[in-house]
Order: sequence, then structure tokens, then C-alpha cells
Amino acid sequence: MIRPRRPTLSLAEFLELRDPAGDLSVSVDDTVVGLTHLERVYWPKERITKHEALRYYARVWPLLRPFLFHRPAILKRFPRGIAGPPFFQHDLREAPPWLMRAALVNREGRTIHYAVYRTLADLFYLVNAGALEQHAWLSSIDALDRPGLVAIDLDPGKEVAWRQIEELALLAREVLSGEFGVGGEPKTSGSRGLHVFIPLDGLRTYQQLLPACRRLARRISERARSLATTERSLTKRDPRKIYVDLLQNARGKGIVAPYSLRVRPRATVSMPLRWEDVERGVDPARFTLRMPSGLLVNPPPNWAGFFERRQRFSASPSRAPRPAAPRR
Repeated sequence: MIRPRRPTLSLAEFLELRDPAGDLSVSVDDTVVGLTHLERVYWPKERITKHEALRYYARVWPLLRPFLFHRPAILKRFPRGIAGPPFFQHDLREAPPWLMRAALVNREGRTIHYAVYRTLADLFYLVNAGALEQHAWLSSIDALDRPGLVAIDLDPGKEVAWRQIEELALLAREVLSGEFGVGGEPKTSGSRGLHVFIPLDGLRTYQQLLPACRRLARRISERARSLATTERSLTKRDPRKIYVDLLQNARGKGIVAPYSLRVRPRATVSMPLRWEDVERGVDPARFTLRMPSGLLVNPPPNWAGFFERRQRFSASPSRAPRPAAPRR
């Protein structure tokens, strides 16, 4: 039996579809991407389908691209969406020839074939395979050992209020500016926490940055002993405290990208913020796949040109630190 050829649509035609079902192909960046089961529901309560997730990523791609481009992908795949457990995949053994893969050797001497983000076509292919969240290395394939950013993950215990997380983020900003002489930008994690991304000059290796990461985590924790902790063990960690996590700043690890979807109720988004938003207080629940388009048309200006701010991040800053930004 000969199966009928699935239609190939332009990207514009694909985005205009309403509630498509079945399989089709879409031409993205002059690459034909095969898409399957577009009616598959990943968020049952909201009835959000694979097609709607793909439309969202097409909308935010210009904003998301700088944080993914030429970076190895750590695939967190959700074959059943929010209803089932995900699994992580680093090694992508099979892929179409147009999808770039980097063969990297891990510490055990095993060769891992990482997918590498380059175009919206690549992203469509990975989302179609169930990679609904976008987790990328902090370094690019052009400089695998030298990250372009450092990330602070403020991971709250179950008894921590959102405002407490915002207060600790503001304290982290003070420590960064006052003791390290660098600036960082805040974003929601899309889950319960906050992230602060610090752009780097890309001249130092992960290993060389490790002392600064350790000192930063320690200084934030020391400045807020009643709220922050560097205790790694979940069983030992106080549920009333926020874990200051900088362990993701290592080769082969990653963190969710700005504008990525999260497989959480309501299809939340890891949303870039202004520091003024954090000072005033922000409701992270408003940032979802279905948020008003105005929130994306006018992204926070402090995130513009993020990777053009080439900062030296060191445990012993070579220049006098900037005065801490005032707390309002």
C-alpha cells in the first residue's frame, strides 16, 4: 500500500492553521521538516497541542535564538506531555542530514552525538520529537570549554514565598555588582524559582570560573543566612530556604533558556524580566504560552545585546567593583 504524500506548507501557511490533525511537512528556512501528530495534547487541562507549542516557538524564535545558537542541546523529552515523566537525552544517534550534530567525548571516553541548535527548522524537529523545553549548554561548539554566561539558579524550598525569592535575587544583584564588579539579568525559571544570567567575555574555562562560582554562592548565602543555603542534598535542605545553585555552570550541563516553555501547569514560560519588575514584584504565573503578544513584542531592554556585554567574572576582580544598585 502506497501512503499518500503529506502536504508541504510554507511557514506562514503552517502558522495560520487552526487545530490541524495528523502529519504534514513545513518548509522552514529552506528546510523541509516533517511534523507528526499535530493534534497531540501535551497540556490536557489547557488543551494545548503540539501545533500550538510549535506556533509559540516560531513566534519567539528571534528572541530565543541568541541563547541557543551553536549550542549543544540537552534534550528533555516529554512523550506524554505533562501527564507523564520526561527523560533526558544527550546522545542523538539518528537525525536528518540537515540537523547539525557534534560528536563530543565525555569523561568516560564515550562519544556523544549532541544536536546543535542553529535554525528554527532545528527547533521544530526537536519539539516535534517531544523536546518541549529548551535546555542548552552555556558554551557554544566554537568554544566548548569557555562559557558565554554564568547562571545563578535560585531554587526555593516548598515553604518559600515568591517575594522571598525576589528579595534574594535583588541581594544577588548587589553581591554581583558590589563584590564582583559585574551585572546580571533576571528571568523566571518558568517553574518556582528565579535565574540570574551573567554575560561573560568567553575567555575563561569552566574550571577557571569554578572558584568565582563557589565564592558567589557562598557570599549570597552568607548575606542572607536566614533565607539562603548552599546545601546540595534535598533531604538535608531546609524547606524554608532557597538553594543558591551554581553547579550548572559546568561542561556538559545546561539550564533552561529564556523564552523556553516549561512543562508545568498552564504551559509557563521562562521569562526575562527587568530589575524594576523584580523590585516591584511580579506574578510569574502570567507568563505562559498564551500570554498577550505585547509581552513578546517589547522584550525587556536590559536583555538586548546580552552577549555583547563581555564581562570578566573572577573570584578576585581585577578592577574596583561598581557600587551596588540601590534597593527600592
